[in-house]
Amino acid sequence: MNVFYLEVDNPVKISVPGFAVADVTANMSNGNITPTKKSAGEYIARPTKKGKANVTLFTIIEGKKTRMGEMEFRVKEVPPPKASVRFSNNVKGELFIDKMKMVTAGGLSAKLKDFDFKGVRYSITSFKLTGMYKGEQQSDIAKSPKFTKKMEGIIKNTKRGNTITISKITARRVDAKNTATRSLDPVVLTIK
Repeated sequence: MNVFYLEVDNPVKISVPGFAVADVTANMSNGNITPTKKSAGEYIARPTKKGKANVTLFTIIEGKKTRMGEMEFRVKEVPPPKASVRFSNNVKGELFIDKMKMVTAGGLSAKLKDFDFKGVRYSITSFKLTGMYKGEQQSDIAKSPKFTKKMEGIIKNTKRGNTITISKITARRVDAKNTATRSLDPVVLTIK
């Protein structure tokens, strides 16, 4: 089954065998479909909600608009990004970082990997950092992508070989309006 994503321009190429592409028009349930280069059959589809959308093709036969076919598309949200800390290194599935480089990184970023649509960007909106601070397990919550002063203290005082866990991570798309906040997978970093 074909897939459209919410809040992105989904390119679609349409044609009806035996008819010039310039003579073919398209309608879409659950959104809009607009030509970008009609002479080449190129359109952009923008669904409005998750679920399904049908694209129906029409052409003019003997002066009448005639339905030529329909195709169903599944409509999905853009997948959530992965949270990351700059300067961390992935070694056999485990993340390592020098504590001063982690402080220098300044916070978290959210990256969307292996997604074909360009321009989709996320920003971290909040997260919780937990680690050892002055001999006790401590945590703090940030309401932005940046580490708080307390978090920097936790990072600086974490001993080599211990871990820092970043959990309850949320992010929001910054390239589209009215998108929901997404929960992201936690990140566990080992101090080297």
